[in-house]
Amino acid sequence: MGALATKEERFLLGATLVAFTASMAFYLIKPALALRLRSELGASAVEVTALTSGFMVSRALAATVSGVAGDRYPGAEGAVRRLALFPIAAVGLGYALVEAPGVAVVLSSVHGFLSGMLWLCMQLGVGYTAERGRRNTWLGIYFTAGTFGASAGYAAYAALPGNRDAILAGAVLYALSGMVALVMLGSSRGSVRQGGKPACRGGFTGVTFWVLGVAFLTGGVAGLMNEYLYVFLTEVQGLSREELGHMLAVASLAGAAGGVVAGRLADRRGMPGVARALLVIAGVSLMVLGFMRWWVPVLLGISGVVMATRAVMPLLRNVDIAEGASGTAVGLSNTLSNAGSALFPVIAGWVYEVSPQGGGSAVFAGCGVVMLLLALVCPSKRRT
Repeated sequence: MGALATKEERFLLGATLVAFTASMAFYLIKPALALRLRSELGASAVEVTALTSGFMVSRALAATVSGVAGDRYPGAEGAVRRLALFPIAAVGLGYALVEAPGVAVVLSSVHGFLSGMLWLCMQLGVGYTAERGRRNTWLGIYFTAGTFGASAGYAAYAALPGNRDAILAGAVLYALSGMVALVMLGSSRGSVRQGGKPACRGGFTGVTFWVLGVAFLTGGVAGLMNEYLYVFLTEVQGLSREELGHMLAVASLAGAAGGVVAGRLADRRGMPGVARALLVIAGVSLMVLGFMRWWVPVLLGISGVVMATRAVMPLLRNVDIAEGASGTAVGLSNTLSNAGSALFPVIAGWVYEVSPQGGGSAVFAGCGVVMLLLALVCPSKRRT
């Protein structure tokens, strides 16, 4: 038993470290690549937002494929966890060399497919390795590590002298993350899975379908918090490059604790009620972000959206949401989340081009209204 516990602790620690370092790399590269394309290569707002869309479409496809395959061939998950970060690092290097926006979008699509496989297998690994009754907590810790990594990545972006330097630094971080994964992330899923039983009965339930709807909407809002937000804050709010990096870093840091707190509450009181409260917070924060122009409410709005969307995501990735098809359910949750992240920025980019200021506000406020409506149709207080 002691050896098994040591193996589990090693896996969970390794997953947390990889979530931090790889997220730092991702959020170091994202603003640097977006603004490099916009300011250095003359890309349009639609081309810039296509980075997110191409990434998320590919990630969505990979998540479902990997989820179904994971249910049938669980041993393959370990290989993906240990090896996928190395080709991702190579894609990061390609970002620094690209000279055409279209090529960058293609690379972003490849990046998204590799990430879709990697993070689905990481989430399943954490879910099956953590003991029952603490799965939401551990998933919250895992996602929170990613949030801290995002904050560190934004801070590093603000500190580095140029966009190309930031991209190269991100590629190096990806390679280091791959080394951590190679050493620490084995595959203990089979033995752990046999020792536990799913919490939900009867396969997909009303809670499962509500979870999938929440995943789509929160994924879409999360997609707006990337390139679209960068352009909105710099061109509408008038933030400088350094101010943008600092505000995003503070907002990410402010929302980091939400994942752990939400996970712990969900383990004690059930997931749906906690997710509903987070939807309300996100909805109000989106309205503040859309209509306010002073930097203090804008910062509070961004922080609320980041905290709520990132805190709800681990609750939507729990392996207990569908009996006998956990990989498929978690894969669909990832797919719908990524589909939202792919669709929303393209629509927002088009609206922004038509009406830069009013359009930007309408996008955020409209998403806030839908968040509140989805919270109203939350299913009964069922523990998951």
